Amino acid sequence: MNRQLAFLFLAIVIVFSSCKQQEEERIRLPYLLDINYMPGIDDVSYYRVSSYDTTGGNIDRINIPSASTMTIFKQNGPGLIRRIWFNTEKVDEAVLRGLVLRMYWENAETPSVEVPFGDFFGSGMKDVPFSTPFTSGNNASFYSYFPMPFKQAARIEIANDASEELCELYFQIDYYLFDKPLEDDTPLFHAHWQRNKSTIHDSDIVILATNARGYLAGLNINVQTYGEQADFWGSDEKIWIDGEPLPRAHGTGINALFQTDQVLYDGNIGLYGGVLQRDDAAGTFIACRYFIADPLPFNTSLLMTLEHGSENLSVIDISHCVYWYQDVVAEEGEKLPVFGLRKPMKTIVPSDAYHAEDLIFKTDETIEAISMDMSNFGADWNGNQQLYAMTRNLDDFSLTIPFLNDLAYNVDVYMSSGPDLGIVYISPNGSNARKFIDAYAPEYMLSEPIRFENVRTKNNQLQMDFHVMGKNLSSAEFYVGIDAISLEPVRTFIPHWEIIGPYPNLRASDLLRYGLDEVFRPENASVQPTEAEMHGLSTIGHPFKVDRSGYSDLSGYYKTTSPFIAYAQVFVYSPDNQENILFLGMHDGIKVFLNDQELYRSETLRHIAPDQEAIPLPLKKGWNKLLLKLENNRGDCGFYARIRDNEQKLKYSLKDRRRKE
Repeated sequence: MNRQLAFLFLAIVIVFSSCKQQEEERIRLPYLLDINYMPGIDDVSYYRVSSYDTTGGNIDRINIPSASTMTIFKQNGPGLIRRIWFNTEKVDEAVLRGLVLRMYWENAETPSVEVPFGDFFGSGMKDVPFSTPFTSGNNASFYSYFPMPFKQAARIEIANDASEELCELYFQIDYYLFDKPLEDDTPLFHAHWQRNKSTIHDSDIVILATNARGYLAGLNINVQTYGEQADFWGSDEKIWIDGEPLPRAHGTGINALFQTDQVLYDGNIGLYGGVLQRDDAAGTFIACRYFIADPLPFNTSLLMTLEHGSENLSVIDISHCVYWYQDVVAEEGEKLPVFGLRKPMKTIVPSDAYHAEDLIFKTDETIEAISMDMSNFGADWNGNQQLYAMTRNLDDFSLTIPFLNDLAYNVDVYMSSGPDLGIVYISPNGSNARKFIDAYAPEYMLSEPIRFENVRTKNNQLQMDFHVMGKNLSSAEFYVGIDAISLEPVRTFIPHWEIIGPYPNLRASDLLRYGLDEVFRPENASVQPTEAEMHGLSTIGHPFKVDRSGYSDLSGYYKTTSPFIAYAQVFVYSPDNQENILFLGMHDGIKVFLNDQELYRSETLRHIAPDQEAIPLPLKKGWNKLLLKLENNRGDCGFYARIRDNEQKLKYSLKDRRRKE
């Protein structure tokens, strides 16, 4: 019995020792983002696959036909991909967004990487030369040094979703194979791409949401505004780790996230990222960041979001590619959109434009008009739809926009061009101010807008008339495609003001500002004069003429960087009692007084634009005193102001004429 127990004990020791030896023989990769990491010589073998000419010639490239997928790497593990390099014949949207890079680990059916080719290397909207230790794009040459371990198997595919064949793609993939297995918890490389084409104010963009164990490795973003200069710098990143209720990290803006100063432009790249391009005229912004020296580990989950920008009211198109490692293959997520919806926008339709398919369609003809999905042709169309009218030669129809407030508008009509579209004459409200478009094109595209200036409304409506007048010989039909109609009011701003101030704007912080509620003499003549008034440092009753754009620039007028309060006063004559509208645009806080009664108050901090607020304005018959109290906090101070005057009967004066009535 004792002999049997001794034998059993010896067997257990041998098994335990064998398991321990096997465990010790597993390869544990060090911190994967260590750029100085080198594998041991004894346990590893180096290999390369490439596009070299197997016939011995010099055609060291592959072709990828349209709508096809090619496997360029397939290998059993354990191993580690250490370098990927590509070179293409050209760089355009067909390459950057038409090609798709997919990577599969451990024989999984779900790709751990499914990203448009250019976005994976940091060049989504355009080829922007830059170089970091992990990705680079430069004149049709791209590389990645992200380490990509695999325990059982790895497969890399490239899909061509563009309509044309890619005729030249050079590639090299350098990798190692290990003689011993990797640790079971070795993290696997992942990358994900997403686009939010119409991101509005107060919408947080989800960068990454995953339930696993690993660490965040980096991201890049591509931003396109809708013809506006977006203040994107106030966009804070927030990171929740392991399901905690509050974010473990809350950033202070993307200028800090991408480690750059907001005033710097193209090529502000450091070792771990920066701004690749900032073009305020085009409204584009491209940046990248790699968490190499400061990885973000998580044990059970990670959620990362990015604000739209707390003070940014413009609509933006933002796409991002995020890189991370986790110990299991990620579950199948949101499908990559079709190539058309990955394309950068070429014709920017204002976000507040009217969708043509939502307008009132009228015709005396027999015309079938449908809402046509344009997703396969590009991302330019508003809501990815167009109004598609299957017209014949000499057919007529109209689109009507109801419930308009202003007397006249500048009108932009966004028409499609395509292989079955005809020649169309367009005129507003049945007028003779006609313009035409030959809408034929070999492929569908959104044309530049057709503009009509100073179009007057009728009964608070605006009607656009369309008349088909033939077709191009190459066009298959006489059809009409319309995406949107954009209206810009013909604004008549209050022409001049009496400027009073400046007065001190006391404040403890952005949230504790006192100047707007402190009463100064323009509000109440019985208030004691300030020290600045007593010493002649405040202007009293100084005429101020508004510039041609309608903007009243008080920061330029006072030429001071200190916070201040200023007043703008004007007298408005109305021929009768009326409920009107005061349209305002302002940088900082504002109060509105009409006939010494407070009508409106706002402490909003934002970038200025005309008509940001529409305030009911009860004008009495005769002269009315309109007083604006304006707050300056940290930079620009100014305003836009106009009163709706469709009958053009209002008058303005800097003098108080009320006593003369």
